[in-house]
Amino acid sequence: MADKETGQGVFTFPYMVRWFSPTLLANAAVRAAVSPVFGTFADARSAQANVDGFAPDELRAAARRYDYSQAALADEQGAVWVDYLADTGDGFDSTYAMASLVAQPSLSVSLRGSKETVVLPAGKIFILGGDQVYPYPSREEYRDRFVRPYEMAFSDITLPRITFVLPGNHDWYDGLNSFDFLFCQARYGNADGRMGSLYFTQHRSYFAVRLPYNWWIWGADIQFSDYLDSGQTRYFQAVADIMMQPRQPGEPEHKVILCAAVPGWQYEEREAHAANSNMRIVAEIVENAGAKVCSVVSGDAHHYSRYFSKQLGISLITAGGGGAFLHPTHQLYDSIKYRWLGGDQDFSLKCRAGAAGGAPEAAVYPSRPASFWLTWGNVFFPFWNYTFATLLGTLYWLMTWMYSQTPVARADCSIGGQPQGRPLVEDILVYGGQSCGLKGATLAAKINDLIGISLQAGIYQFLLGILGLLMLTGLIMYADARARWKKVLMGTVHWLVHLSAMVALYMAVNHFGYWKWFGDGTLRFFSQYLGQSANALQTAAYMLQMIFGGGIVAGFVWGLYLFISCAFFKRHWNDAFSALRSPDYKNFLRLKLERDRLTIYPIGLWRTPTRVEWRLGKDATAGRYVPLTKLSPELIDGPIVVEAVNIAARGGPEGTSPNA
Repeated sequence: MADKETGQGVFTFPYMVRWFSPTLLANAAVRAAVSPVFGTFADARSAQANVDGFAPDELRAAARRYDYSQAALADEQGAVWVDYLADTGDGFDSTYAMASLVAQPSLSVSLRGSKETVVLPAGKIFILGGDQVYPYPSREEYRDRFVRPYEMAFSDITLPRITFVLPGNHDWYDGLNSFDFLFCQARYGNADGRMGSLYFTQHRSYFAVRLPYNWWIWGADIQFSDYLDSGQTRYFQAVADIMMQPRQPGEPEHKVILCAAVPGWQYEEREAHAANSNMRIVAEIVENAGAKVCSVVSGDAHHYSRYFSKQLGISLITAGGGGAFLHPTHQLYDSIKYRWLGGDQDFSLKCRAGAAGGAPEAAVYPSRPASFWLTWGNVFFPFWNYTFATLLGTLYWLMTWMYSQTPVARADCSIGGQPQGRPLVEDILVYGGQSCGLKGATLAAKINDLIGISLQAGIYQFLLGILGLLMLTGLIMYADARARWKKVLMGTVHWLVHLSAMVALYMAVNHFGYWKWFGDGTLRFFSQYLGQSANALQTAAYMLQMIFGGGIVAGFVWGLYLFISCAFFKRHWNDAFSALRSPDYKNFLRLKLERDRLTIYPIGLWRTPTRVEWRLGKDATAGRYVPLTKLSPELIDGPIVVEAVNIAARGGPEGTSPNA
């Protein structure tokens, strides 16, 4: 299975990112703390704009830079095809599978709920909608997770694709340095910046591309959802000035597809306020120029969803299925209000035509039931995320060791006939028996006594108490809730379950663990080699059982918390699904542009081939990997037909359903 070009096999490519790896979490925390500094004090967008300058003639030249309106982009029927894909560069299997689909000269796509297929030609314009690499944008990660699979997928240079790339938050974690180096070489005079058949002609991290029939694709870079820089707003205003010039008789009106880095419409207001505000600024520039926004597309959320407004005639589409781990869909609301055209407008998720003429369905992929059942995978959290679970197990061992060695006040306690006024917790729970063990005749009374002992241990053992409070504080801060009291409630319940699990596991290990059954034999076996040091084996056996057993128990508790939060309360949906690292249910958009019509084909791939299913191709596919089972793309919504005449503008007509 060796790669003929690089001498490396398919097993050398990266697997899906382990988001709960302790090393990655620590690295991500540092980058999340440092990256806003780049955005505030070293904004790369300012340097990009300064190269062109801000004089009126310089802005006009920059605004006309990506004018392909006279290019030979149309097919035999006069249609222009564009591909949109976002959130790629995670594991090789899903990243390469999606790149392979987009790279094909045409796709035979099965229609939803039917055995019929439709053949869709590839787009000559390719838009990458953000987050080209995970988990952070180092040159090495870009090379391994994005460049290598894309060079392989797009190796046929006889089918050139003009490519524009929008940065997401992960591309910004190094201040846009690697993104700028990889995709904006045109600013440095390199007009032939390419990756296989992908040609990168952009100069900045944002763009306005003019296509035939006065179709435009605008991509706005909102950094970390913070703000639009002045250079960018001036650039888009210069583009709007072109739109406001008198049109020739019979020339079609200007129509815009907006590409957003963040789907602020489906996030909570506190998380998406800046993103929504910035998107409205761009939309108002379009509308004030007398043009129409015909659709808004975004990545960032790794699923497909579509909200539609009957009054406006536009759809807000999230299509972040380029290869990153799957996000759920069952947490999305059926209807939202989104500010557009100066007012709050109603958008509905239930806008996909129902089967056999039934009621409209939620336009999501995966389906809501599939999304819900996938959440059950968090029950196996310690096995998907064993390094994080082992870290939790180490915490269990450390806390229970301090807990067991803490003396507590105890009346009428004797061990081996000797009175014990302040026995260790270990003496009570392990060696005390009837004379010093848990008090009470009923289970409830014993549990009540155990709680009292544990409270004393937390008070008398300073380090244990501090560690417990730090754990409580961390879990409260981690809780995903809007209201503060809900965060406190969620974090406290999570904390209490962990403490209960610790104590239960400690007692189980001591009463039913390895040393209970094999301790004497182990000592006899090793004493001839280790002498008195053989007694340390008991401590080692306890430590290993608590760390690894605790990892399974603590990981299960953590996974159960994520499952309940995500499945029933729509919280922690990002963490719950990043823990699963699912490479399936990928998607991208294929757009067909005609004179006054936009047709959107959302294409899904239900299953990604696993690592063992790739083989080096032969003949036409030589040098590229192909799956043992042919990829089977399907139409997951629509096709969504948007008639420009039905799109509402400021003071314009009300729109009608694009599916009508």
